Amino acid sequence: MLAGMRDDGPRRWRIGEFEFRPETGELCRAGAGAGGDRVRLPPQPSQLLDLLAARGGQLVTREEIRDLLWPETHVDLDQSLSFCVRQVRAALGDSASEPTYVETLPRRGYRLLREATQVGERMAEPVRPAALVRGLRSGLAAAVAVAALLGLWWLSGVSPRPTRLAIMPFELAAPDEPPVAAALAGVSESLLVELARREGFEIVGPRSTAAYSALPFPDLPRLASELEVDYVLNARFLPNEPRPQLIVELIRLSDGSHPWVERFPAPWRWPGVAAAVGSGVAAALDDEPR
Repeated sequence: MLAGMRDDGPRRWRIGEFEFRPETGELCRAGAGAGGDRVRLPPQPSQLLDLLAARGGQLVTREEIRDLLWPETHVDLDQSLSFCVRQVRAALGDSASEPTYVETLPRRGYRLLREATQVGERMAEPVRPAALVRGLRSGLAAAVAVAALLGLWWLSGVSPRPTRLAIMPFELAAPDEPPVAAALAGVSESLLVELARREGFEIVGPRSTAAYSALPFPDLPRLASELEVDYVLNARFLPNEPRPQLIVELIRLSDGSHPWVERFPAPWRWPGVAAAVGSGVAAALDDEPR
């Protein structure tokens, strides 16, 4: 049993505006009543939220979480932990960039930002399908009942979060070529504007990702862990080919693969490069599973 957790039977937490029952993974807004929004966290995110609540705002280290969630199991800790934390945040309506519930302490772990208190066993009664259909007689009423049941099914899972894409500062790929670097800065900023318009995506721009730059590849584990991104758009400048070339690559952080890569040999027409990258990345992301 990890420090800070007690095995004294079922319990329920009040965390900010939410009520949480670790035994079942149920999370709902406090005092919402039978009609309130309710989600059911999977077992591992539920265990994580229970541990964070038990610690009362103190740091929970990455190692402690690993020992709780994946004992005696070899996993990619960065990827597994990031995915688990994202599920908790999605259920709480929280954000990694502006957290109000779960804060990331880079390279150390996580802590809960809201006060967590244990409350009585009684929880708001769940929506019961039998109560929804009782008394419905007409075909129209039956249709309403079906719609309500579908709504209940939807609430039983965690709402999907947007896909997060990080755009690296392209200019850092050519630090010894000032004209090229200046043009590449314009390309990455142009892509930030273009891709941010797409629905279902959250874009982390070059100013936020500059601290994660490293040649020839950015620090992918830190990007996955600290910014919780799913994809990285990176540029590499090759000055010593038969003629200089620019490689732009889309990297999937879950497995390090490249859903899209394109090579652009000199001479460059930078608006055309930006347009080609934007359309190529957009098409590749549309083809990715969501």
